[in-house]
Amino acid sequence: MNKSRSNIPALLIVFIIFLILGVLFSKYFATASSQHSLDSFKVIHLNWFTEIIFRNTIAFLVLSSTLFLGNIVSVIFFCVNGFNVGLICGQLPIFQSIVLLLPHGIIEITSYVWLVYAVTHVNHMKINIIRAYCLLFLAAIIEVFVTPELALWLLGD
Repeated sequence: MNKSRSNIPALLIVFIIFLILGVLFSKYFATASSQHSLDSFKVIHLNWFTEIIFRNTIAFLVLSSTLFLGNIVSVIFFCVNGFNVGLICGQLPIFQSIVLLLPHGIIEITSYVWLVYAVTHVNHMKINIIRAYCLLFLAAIIEVFVTPELALWLLGD
């Protein structure tokens, strides 16, 4: 049981390392434009919310397979997510990255960490999995309904 607890800080370190690698890759190898418009934030679509919930649920289920497949799943999951976040951050100015990713990102990563903890500890596993998913759902609400308004307010004209 203690071995699993020490895995959580290691996963966060892996996430940060791959986030940095994603930023570096994006800065030096990616060809996408760093010019992003805030026009896409002016209209909030229910489709966007359902798409994010769907993707987050798939990610949640994949990470849940740590229960059956072992910690390698969680390590790969945090590597891939860190790298993806880094790719996004590398294409945006730092303040824009913070505004667009931090509000929901902290809650989303906390949800994934909580899920890893839940599936690696037998005590209260079901309730902790439910709590982790509720956090993930909250992150999606923030991503769709709060972040666009915050971006328009802080980054808009």
